[in-house]
This record gives sequence, C-alpha cells and structure tokens, in this order.
Amino acid sequence: STSVGDLMALCERFLGPESVDKAFSEYFAQHEKEDFRTEERASIEVIRFTERLLAGVLGASSARIVINSALQGKEIQISDVISIVDEASQVLEFNRALLQATIENVSQGISVVDHNLRLVVWNQHYLDLFNFPDNLIRVGEPVENIFRFNAQNGEYGLGEPEDHVQQLMDNIRRSEPHRYIRYRKDGTVLDVQGNPMPGGGFVYTYQDITQQKQTEEALIQSENNIRIYTDNVPALIAYFDTDLRYLFTNKAYEEVMKVDRNAIIGQPVYKVLPASQYEARRPYIEKVLKGERAVFELEHSMENSQIHYALVTYTPHRNDLGDILGFFALYQDITERRQAEIALQETNETLEERVKERTQKISDVNQDLLQAKQIAEQANASKTRFLAAASHDLLQPLNAARLFTSALAHQVKEENPEQYRMTRNIDGSLKAAEELLGTLLDISKLDAGALLPNLNTFRISEILDPLKAEFGVLASDRGLQLDVIHSAAIVHSDPQMLRRIVQNFLSNAARYTQHGKILLGCRRLTDSIRIEVWDTGPGIPEEKLSEIFQEFKRLDHPERHNKEGEKGLGLGLSIADRMSRVLKHQIRVRSWPGQGTVFSVEVPFGQAENLKQENAPGDAPQTSSPTRKRNNPLSGLHVLCIDNEPLILEGMEAMLKNWDCRVSKATTIGGAKSAIRNSGRPDIVLADYHLDNDVTGVMALAALNEMQDTPLPGIVITADRTESVAEEIKREGYTLLHKPLKPAPLRAMATRVLQSHKLR
Repeated sequence: STSVGDLMALCERFLGPESVDKAFSEYFAQHEKEDFRTEERASIEVIRFTERLLAGVLGASSARIVINSALQGKEIQISDVISIVDEASQVLEFNRALLQATIENVSQGISVVDHNLRLVVWNQHYLDLFNFPDNLIRVGEPVENIFRFNAQNGEYGLGEPEDHVQQLMDNIRRSEPHRYIRYRKDGTVLDVQGNPMPGGGFVYTYQDITQQKQTEEALIQSENNIRIYTDNVPALIAYFDTDLRYLFTNKAYEEVMKVDRNAIIGQPVYKVLPASQYEARRPYIEKVLKGERAVFELEHSMENSQIHYALVTYTPHRNDLGDILGFFALYQDITERRQAEIALQETNETLEERVKERTQKISDVNQDLLQAKQIAEQANASKTRFLAAASHDLLQPLNAARLFTSALAHQVKEENPEQYRMTRNIDGSLKAAEELLGTLLDISKLDAGALLPNLNTFRISEILDPLKAEFGVLASDRGLQLDVIHSAAIVHSDPQMLRRIVQNFLSNAARYTQHGKILLGCRRLTDSIRIEVWDTGPGIPEEKLSEIFQEFKRLDHPERHNKEGEKGLGLGLSIADRMSRVLKHQIRVRSWPGQGTVFSVEVPFGQAENLKQENAPGDAPQTSSPTRKRNNPLSGLHVLCIDNEPLILEGMEAMLKNWDCRVSKATTIGGAKSAIRNSGRPDIVLADYHLDNDVTGVMALAALNEMQDTPLPGIVITADRTESVAEEIKREGYTLLHKPLKPAPLRAMATRVLQSHKLR
C-alpha cells in the first residue's frame, strides 16, 4: 500500500525536498513517464530506486533497514538507529578521505569554499604556491581573510587590497565562473579558475604555467625574427594548405599582389585573387596538389600600369608519410628577360620584310639584349651575394634558440616529462628550420653557379678520418657498428664539397639503418677511386631510385630512426647530386630491398707532387678508432666563450653548464683578456669568427695567446662557409665548426681538440 509520495517523504528526511524532487523527476523521465502522481502505488522498481538513493547517504545496509521499516509500518529500533548513524558516519568519512586523496594527486592547487564563504578543502599544491602563515589555513576560515592576506602581499597586482578583496567576494556571491592569468612578483605565472558548486560555494584551481608562457614568448620572438628575414628577401613567398587557404605571405608578396596579410590569412586563394588570375593558376595548383612540382610564367600589372612577368614555382610540401600538407609558392621577377624575348620575337616576325632598313636596329636590339643579359647576370650574382651574406644573420637567432632549448631540455628532462617532450618538439622544429635555411642557401648558390669548386690535390684520409670520428660516436649511440677502411690514395677535388657529399651519404645511412653496421671505404679504379658507403638498412625499391635525389623527397620506412628533431628535410641527397655535377664526379646508388644500400662517388686521382703541405698540428686527423668515451668528458673544464651576440653567449653558457663546465664569457678581445685575468687560464676557447669592428675569432685567439706560455686550444665557430675563411682557420692551427651549432658535434669536437692538444 506504499505510494510514491510516501517514499519521497521518507527520502526528504535525509536528502531535502529539492534533491528528492530532482532525483525522482529524473528517474521517471528516464522511464518515459514524466507526468507521475505521488498518490499512485509504488512499484518494486521505484522501491529499489529509493533504496539506492538512500544508500548513497546512509550506506547499503542502513538504507535497507529504513526501507523495510517504512514498508512494514514499523518503528525503527534504537539499535538500528545506532547502526544507521555509524554507517552514515563511515560513508561520510570515506567520502571525505576519498575526496582529499583525489585532490592531493592533482597537479593543480585546489581550494574549496562552502556556501557560508568559508574554506573547507584544500591540497598541498595550494599551500606550496602561497606563503601562508601557519594559523591561517584551516577548516572554517573565512575566505575573505585569505583573499586579504594575498592582496596585502601583492598577489593581485597594483591597487588597493580591499578593492581586490571586494571584487573577489562579489564574484563568489554572484556565483559567476571566472578565469584570469596572474603574473606574480617572483616571475611565475598562474592560471586561476573559479567555478560555482551546485549547492553553493566555490572551487578555485591554480595552475603554474610559467614555463608555458616563456615558451610562447620564445616562439613569438622566433616567428617575428623569421618574418623580418623573409620580408627582406627579394622574392615573393607564400604558403597554402590543401584547401588552398593562405597560411603565410611575405611583405613582397603583399605589395605586388596588393593584399593585406591580416585579411587574407585563412582565406582561400580563389576568394582573394581575381577570378581571371585564379583561373590562370588553377591547372598548376591541381598539379602541385598531386605531388608534382609546377613551374610556369605569369604576368601582372603594377600600380604604374606597367606589366611585369614572374617565374612561378609551386613546390609540394609532404609529411613523413608522403601525404601532401600544402605547397610553397615562389615568384621571381623575370620582366627584363621576358621583355627582351618579346622584343626579339617581334623583330623576327618582320625580319624578312624589313631586313635592310632594320639591320642597324637589329644590331641595337642585340646590343640591348646583351646588356640586359649582363644586367640579369649581375642581378643574379647580387642575389647570391645577398643570400650568402644573410646566411650568418639568418642562422644567428636560430642558433641561439637551439642552445637555449638544449639547456632547457636538460633541466626539465627528469622533473617534467611533458615539458621535456614539448621542448624537444620545439628543438626539432628549430633544427628543421636551421637545416632548411642552410640547405636552401646552398641550393640557391649551386643553381646560380655562384658556388665554384676550389680544386686541390690532397689525401683522401683528410676527409675520411674526421668523418670516422664524427659518425663513430653517432653510430655507437644508436647501437650501430661503423667500419672505416683506411686509404692513402691521393685525389684531385674540392675537399669541402667532397666531404659534404660523403657526409650526406653517411647521414642518410645512419638515419635509415636500424641495426647492423655502416661501412665507409674506397675502391680503386683505373683513373680514379670510388668512395662507397654501405649500410644494412631497409633498402630502396628499384622504382624509387630515380626519385631520391629530388628536393624534399624522402622514403618512409617503419624501421627508420625517428629521434626528435631528426626527421630530415629530403634535401641532403639533392645537395650531393648538385655538388657532384659541379665537381663532375659521378654518383651511383645500388640497393637490395630488405638487405641494404650502397651510395658511391667517383673521384679522379691526383699527383703526389701537387700535394699541399700536410695539415697543421691542430688539425691532424684522428687515425685511432673511436672508443666509447665516458658520459661527460668535459666535466669540470674551464671554457671561455667569445661572441658579439649576448644571446648566443647566454645559450652557450646554459648548454655548457649542463655539461658541468665552468664558463667565462666575453664579447670583445678586451673582455676575454679580463676574463682570463679574473678566472684563470681556460682549458679551451670557443670563438665566433665574425666579431664587432671587423675583428675575427682568429685575431682574438692570437691576442689571448700573447698572454700565455703555451697556445690555447681553440675552436672557431662560424656560419661563413667560404673557402678563404676555412683556409685561414686551418692555417692558424685551429679547428673549424660551422653553424648552426649542435650540442653533440660540439662536445665531440671539443673532446678531440683537447686530446690532440695534450699529444703535442
């Protein structure tokens, strides 16, 4: 005879009318009976629901006693009342312990205020964030007192403390959720969120986002720097995704195309360009989205109504799986060349009819063409000189950023794996940008014919032995065996270009070889030797052999080493192919899928009488096989760093201190001398080549050696890859290390220089 209303009245004694009405309404709504009557008889399902509802407050056994007594119309015995109270207390204590254990394992600071505006729950992270006195944080403490303490300690910034307290209290009373970023006096940054609870009260969470903010600021600065460089490149540059939306444009593109960067980013190209211009580009866009490179010419009118012509190159952008992510658009002005071609075409069309009267004019036109060609060649040479000069400034900020991220990764690796992963991702992106900038500069020089070979006669061991030392450590770290067969052959080539070709072969082998070994050796032919790099990697399918030397072409293998920041750009083999054509050396590749690959380059023999003087003592090749060194051979060393960029010095200091080195810094020769007088003789000097006021790192080392009884070991670091700089550094007996600076090669090079210095 028990009705639904009887059960609801029973529950109201323990839960309150509002909670009971809500619970029963939701129950009947779930059972498709929204209009229920309280006087109707309760079914067995409603009785079981009521028991479960009470069990959440009283416990299962106590709820069963209450329900049975109500159904039978009996009074509850005193023993049952005691049992119910005990079980309810245990449930309450368990729930509270569970709540406290839960919030203690949350990485955020948490504080909970009840409907009376008093503190009821908090965790240890909350206490660690603020310097509260011992008697302030306790259950029942008015939250207004806590807000006032923080306000008086400057936690809420400038302004009257009572104004801050009143604003926070108003937010709680209005039950309005709110969120804000708090920049604290100690330099940390908190993300504070406040949310109301259903029954009254407020929950506050405090997240330390200092590292995230610093990373965001560094990325914004890096993006601004890249924007500055691309805005000053004499070419039109844009990037589009697969939906043809603008994602990037440089200043030259905006000026010529008459568009606003802020307005077009994210907009599809067919909505930005006039229909006629889009239709002219559409066939080439469809081609590049299929993965093919598209090159074509376009004409466009300038503000002065003059027609200009551009050579447009669309290059597909792929991910590691070969999927098209978008494409790059590069516009080069060829107006002078095109106008000359048009003039020549018009002249040829009427040449037969007016041959006599136009003879002199044709001669003048030919002279104009010759002059136009000379001007075009001068402009091309000027562009190449600009790119070569800009390479140092382009790589400087990226080099500094790499040093900072390396130091940051070392600091957070053990403490915060998530931040370490993010830092490694940033480092990988910066590394990719560095490699892309450097490689694009090399490709530009090679394509323009500005990078000419400096042919010399030398022993091939001068190239192979340093590569053996460099890649020996890398192969060992990856669990690979590197074998280098010594050769005393004398060859005639450009040593720097040839070393770059072989280095790219070794890098490619190390990247794709998962296990086994890599072999570097020379095979004698009739008039030349063939330098070969063998690996036991996954191999290359025969149909792909002709594609691997194309730009941005990478083969995807599941066995490829996939270290962070080492995905490759697909330009190494393209550079090797271009350099081999400049040197007139033949490159070959053979591969056996599933077994391995061999890359080779043929180099002509040289005459022994044409050999240059042997290497300076400081550059003697390391002939001993690389051994497994201890983890940190530079620990405790005193390193003097000289660079005219303070940001570079800070980055190098952070990285070297992670290696337990003692670091001195200087931006000038005078500063370096003062550092030695104050801190003593350094074990090794790392000097940038281009210092201020036309001073070089070689000059700085020479000045420091005048203060010493014995020469200081030195490494000269530079982004300048010209032969003259390399010859000067080698002639003075120092070791050259090119930017962008990488931690592992720097450590290996410093170790080798110190060992060589001890053997003198």
